[in-house]
Amino acid sequence: MAESLARPASSLILVLERIAAQTEADKQISTGIAFSFAPGITIEGFVFDLVRR
Repeated sequence: MAESLARPASSLILVLERIAAQTEADKQISTGIAFSFAPGITIEGFVFDLVRR
């Protein structure tokens, strides 16, 4: 997950798609945070729960 967040061109949606695509059989629910920023312009972020079926 950390490698996805380190890419500055990634949008929040693309990062979440990568996290959702990861398969971890032992974890049905994952909680995390995602954020992006443009220096001097804006900071956006949110907390999420990813529930796998």
